[in-house]
Amino acid sequence: MRPRTKADHVNVIAQHCLRTRSVFADLPRSAVDETLAAVVLPSGCERRLAPLLSAHFLGLYGDEVAAALRCPPPGCYASNHLDCSRVPWSALSIEVLVRRLCTLSIDVLSQCIRRLPPNGRPVLNTRSRTKTSNSLACHVRDRAMYLQALDADSVSAAWTAHFPFASPADLPDSHYITAVLEFEYGADVLRCLSTEPLSLYSRAWPVPVPQTTVNSCLNNYFQASKWSNPPVCAACARHQPPDSGGRIYPNWLISQKV
Repeated sequence: MRPRTKADHVNVIAQHCLRTRSVFADLPRSAVDETLAAVVLPSGCERRLAPLLSAHFLGLYGDEVAAALRCPPPGCYASNHLDCSRVPWSALSIEVLVRRLCTLSIDVLSQCIRRLPPNGRPVLNTRSRTKTSNSLACHVRDRAMYLQALDADSVSAAWTAHFPFASPADLPDSHYITAVLEFEYGADVLRCLSTEPLSLYSRAWPVPVPQTTVNSCLNNYFQASKWSNPPVCAACARHQPPDSGGRIYPNWLISQKV
């Protein structure tokens, strides 16, 4: 008998999860509540169906496996004819998004890509921040447009998959879409995509100069511009300029040199 591989274990867990899910799907809500009466929810969490089932599967498979089973499906398409008002930066070109992501370090970009599911993960090139940013920009833009193409119930389901024990509020879909994207890609990536980086022309200029610097410069100019008579030779009574190197010049030549 050959030893079990990772694929075998994954298949066993998936089959067990499907059977358990089908059992709960066939039960009425009262029977589900009775079956899950012993399930303990976090403090302050309402005993709704989604938190109860999430806590039940969490007890069966553990944190990591339960989170992987709850993970919403990846976007299967991206349309360029959507209303992007809920996520305004998704309407920008890839070139603009790449320029914004390039403000992040390659370590931050690598951590963002490695936390994504392996299937369909953006290409990671640790030697090129531009190529990595381009791959990630295409991925997150397609994901944002896919979420905007969903209806309100589907967006709520995607949000609940990542936050199973949070209570939904009466907020616009843009709030839940942003929360899903921030959970999947990280707060740093979403912040960079939503913010236009400062250019050399948009920075505050001119910068006000402190008054102490102004006074110091004026004093240096005043001291350096003061005229003082050069020393006079005791033998011939001629002026000797400071830069003469010991040579004696007549007065008329000194006035021309000055």
